[in-house]
Formats: sequence, structure tokens, C-alpha cells
Amino acid sequence: MAIALEATSQADQASATSLSWSHTCTGSDRCLYVHAWYEGNTALNIAATYNGVAMAQLSNFDQGNAVACAVFRLVAPAAGANTVVVDLGGVTRDLAGFGRSYTGVDQTTPDHNVNTADGVSTAPSVTVTSQTDDLVLDFLSVASTSTYTPGSGQTQEEYYEPVNFNARLCGSREPGAASVVMDATLGTSRRWATTGLSVIPAAGGAVALAGTITGSSQLSAGLAVTRSLAGAVAGSSTGSAALAVARGLSGSLAGSSTLAGALSMLRGLAGTLAGSSAASGTLAVLRHVAGTLAGISTLTGTLRVVGQVALAGTLVAVSTLTGALRVTRRLTGTLEGTSSVTGTLAVLRRLAGAVAGTSTGSGTLAVLRRLAGTVAGSSSLTGTLSMLRRLAGAVAGSSTLTAALTVASTIAAPLVTLATRARTLTVLTAPRGFVLRTARRLYTILSQERDS
Repeated sequence: MAIALEATSQADQASATSLSWSHTCTGSDRCLYVHAWYEGNTALNIAATYNGVAMAQLSNFDQGNAVACAVFRLVAPAAGANTVVVDLGGVTRDLAGFGRSYTGVDQTTPDHNVNTADGVSTAPSVTVTSQTDDLVLDFLSVASTSTYTPGSGQTQEEYYEPVNFNARLCGSREPGAASVVMDATLGTSRRWATTGLSVIPAAGGAVALAGTITGSSQLSAGLAVTRSLAGAVAGSSTGSAALAVARGLSGSLAGSSTLAGALSMLRGLAGTLAGSSAASGTLAVLRHVAGTLAGISTLTGTLRVVGQVALAGTLVAVSTLTGALRVTRRLTGTLEGTSSVTGTLAVLRRLAGAVAGTSTGSGTLAVLRRLAGTVAGSSSLTGTLSMLRRLAGAVAGSSTLTAALTVASTIAAPLVTLATRARTLTVLTAPRGFVLRTARRLYTILSQERDS
């Protein structure tokens, strides 16, 4: 969604401790910026509100004890005509304010890369790091009177001559790029102070992303894709915010890449957390996951798969899953090598896999219907393994089962070689009604856990 200037407003007052005026906000994905000019000999304890709601301060500084520039922002300001108040904390100064409200702005991370500059000249300038589809804004405070011409490629959005004292409030916009210089020409050399920033657009529309976040690239804001993402976060790249995909993701977090935010898909994920990659946020998938946590990769958050789904994947080598793995239908996979599951593994229908090698399952493994697999080698299951219907597998080698193994109906599994059973192995052969009541109870518990 493109960012658009929606409304402007302004006011001024000589020898004031505060200033108020009306500004009207309309449209969707709104964001309001307020530029305050005050007579400076120090940067004051200035604050601003809109409709009684405190605004975030993005800058506040002065130039040569003569002119100051302060910029405030409020995401999702109240619609309609409301009052802007700028307060100098009890200090009396000449004070002016200019409001600029926009539509189409990201409501989670509205802007980034705020930068400031000041000087005495006819050529005020500030450089802002930005990106394609962003909109770069500047807010320029000028001491005394002067003409103002924005730089090449910029569109003027603000020019105010206060009624009660000599000053200028100026500002413009320019489309985002890797680096944007926001400059201007003044008719007379003056003291000036300016703030520049890059505004991020709201996501929207049915789109597809096919590409790669590679090398040392960074994703520091939300990446929203409504159809499909086919690409990779590779090398030493970082995804530190939410990655939302409405249909499918086919790609990899590779090398030493990191996903520190939430990865959400409505349909499917087919990819890999490889090498020494880390996923430290939440991985949520509504339909199915087919992928691998490989090498020394780490998933420290929650992996949730809900609906009529199947999970087919592997925790291999020395990988670690420290959060909850929840699947409502079927899990086909392996905990192998020296892998560990320290959280809860909950499956409502069937688990077909193995806890192999020196792997460890130290949380609760709960299966509503059937387990077909092996606790093998020198592996250990230190939590509870509960099944309502049948266990077909083996606790083998020098493996250890230190918690209770409970099966509601039948068990077909030998305890072989040097395996150890330190707790009770229980097979419920009670009447059918008891088994059904137990099944319903465990199903309710697992359903509540899944939905929480």
C-alpha cells in the first residue's frame, strides 16, 4: 500500500509554555507526525499529545542556542478532528507546530533510521538510510525568515511562516532508496536544525516474493506476503521481525542465519533450518510442515501445527528443540544422533519415528492413538510416554526409560538387551467404558494444550 499525505495543520504562539491546535485524521493505516519549532538555547523537556494520547518523541535538539527541532509520531491516531498539544514543561519560549498525517503506514513499525543534522548555511541537508517502497520525510526548523526550495527529487509538504515571530517550518518527501539526501536551498544563510526519517508502508495486496535475503542482509521489520515466498535467508543474514506468509514458504534459513521473530504460514512450510542457524521465535503453520532442523541448528520457541495436518521432518545430529512441538494428526520423524527434545511433544493421532542414538526426550511425549517407533541405542526418555491405544516398538540397547509408560489398550514391545525400566510399565485392560472415558479425558487435555 502506498503512503499518502492525508492532512496538514499548523499554529504558533509567542512567549508560550504550550501550544494547541486542531488536526483531522482520516483514512486507513494512519500515522501522525508533529514538527515543533521552538526558540532554543537548550533542548527543553518537550512533549506532545493528540486527543490526549502521548506521542513518541523521535528527535529534540537545538542549533547554536537559537533554533530547535523536535519531531513526534503517533501510530493509529484517533479519526476525526482532535487537538494536538505541544508542551514545553513550564518553560516560556516562542513556539510553533506543524502536523502531517499519512495513510498507508505500517502500524507495527511505522518508521526507522531517524537522523538529525544542524548548521549555519543556505544549504541544510540530512542523509537518511532507506529502502524501496519507503517514503523519506524531513522536518526543517529555520531561525528567522528565509525563502525555501526543497532539493531535487523532493516534494514540498510543509512550509509555515509563524504569525507571531520570525521563523520557518519546512518539510518535504522523497521516495525511498538505499540512501536518500534530504536537502534544501535557503535564500539567506540561517541557523537550521533538521530531522529525517524513513516511513514504512503497510503491507497489502496479493503478492509473491521470489528471492533471497543473502550475505549479511538484515530483515528488521515485518515481511508480509499474502501468497507465496520462495527464497532463502542465507549466509549470515538476520530476520529479526515477523515473517508472515498466507499460502506457502519454500526456502531455507542457511549457514549462520538467524530468525529471531515469528514465522507464520497459513498453508505450508517446506524448508530447512541448516548449519548453525537458529529460530528463536515462534514457528506457526496451519496446515503442514516438511522440513529439517539440521546440523547444530536450534529451535528455541514453539513449533505449532494445527488442523488436519501431518509433520514430516527430522531433528538431526546435535540439534535441539527446547519448546513445544504440537501436531494434531500425525508426526513422522526422528530424534537422532545427540538431538534433544526438552519440551512437550504432543500428537493427537499417531507418532511414527524413533528416539535414536544418544538422543534425549526429557519432556512429555503424548500420543492419542498409536506409537510405532523405538527408543534405541543409549537414548533416554525421562518424561512421560502416554498412549491411549497401542505401542508397537522397542526400548532397546542401553536405553533408559525413567518415567512411566502407560498404554490404554495393548502393547507389543520388548525391553531388550541392557535396556532399563526404572518406573512402572502399565497396560490398561479395564472394561471398554473405562478406556473410552480415559480416551475422552486425554483428548480433552491435549486439545486444551494445543489451543492454548
